Amino acid sequence: MFVVWRTPTENGGGEILSYVIQLFQGENKIAQNETMDTSFRYSNLEMRTRYRVEVAAKNIVNTSQPVHWVRTTRIEGNNEKQKN
Repeated sequence: MFVVWRTPTENGGGEILSYVIQLFQGENKIAQNETMDTSFRYSNLEMRTRYRVEVAAKNIVNTSQPVHWVRTTRIEGNNEKQKN
């Protein structure tokens, strides 16, 4: 699953240092990562499984409230695809 987001228009009082990405399966957090990019790829996910992704911007002042998406993954051949 490939997740892409935009840089926020408001930075909360400081330059954005990184983004915190959390992956949930149901209510269980199964991964947390941090990146300086505005995209992240999760691999080795289960077929036909619903995941929730939350992304929050982090700066020297604090970490923003997360924005979240819900995705269901499916695998066709060797390509991982996503479906809303």
